[in-house]
Amino acid sequence: AIDIALWDILGQKAGLPIYQLLGGKCRDRIPIYNTSGAEPHFDFLKNADEFARDLLAKGTRAMKIWPFDGFAHQTGGHYLSRQNLKKALEPVRKIREAVGDGMDIAMEFHGYWDVQCAVLIAQALEEYEVMWLEEMVLPDNLDAYEQLSRATRLPLTISERLLTRYQFLPVMQRGIARIIMFDVEWAGGISEGKKISWRDGVQALAL
Repeated sequence: AIDIALWDILGQKAGLPIYQLLGGKCRDRIPIYNTSGAEPHFDFLKNADEFARDLLAKGTRAMKIWPFDGFAHQTGGHYLSRQNLKKALEPVRKIREAVGDGMDIAMEFHGYWDVQCAVLIAQALEEYEVMWLEEMVLPDNLDAYEQLSRATRLPLTISERLLTRYQFLPVMQRGIARIIMFDVEWAGGISEGKKISWRDGVQALAL
């Protein structure tokens, strides 16, 4: 909080937006996605197809869903039957059938699964060409992530539960995740976020 406040004070004193203080903008537009938990009119577990059509009509071309969470709660993330695997894949299938590749699908897992189940799920999702697999296992288990990264061609995402450059650095050094999605506040502020982002070969997304 102090770091962010200091950047704000500096920006006000200089009369410049913070992105200019950080070196200037590197793009004019950025893609966005819908995190699908707060939409009052749609439930991605029931009508993901209608949800995707509605988002596309509004100009949103990516959505994040987490249809596997309920099954993880039933078993502690240590077992997923073939029947429940097919049920959890149903929203993904509906989106693809409704809008094809017009909608990118990001998959969130909240770190609920062990590595064996994560591999099973990841390989089942490959045919749907989803955008990323976010926190399939707990982010402090780097050995499990390395095993998972070798078992799937889909991009793995590590997100906001890791803090500071010192926790993100071994993830990058081991090539575990292709996308680093840190939270600017939780990770240590704008200064720390800048240090986390300067790493070749990994895409960093700041929340």
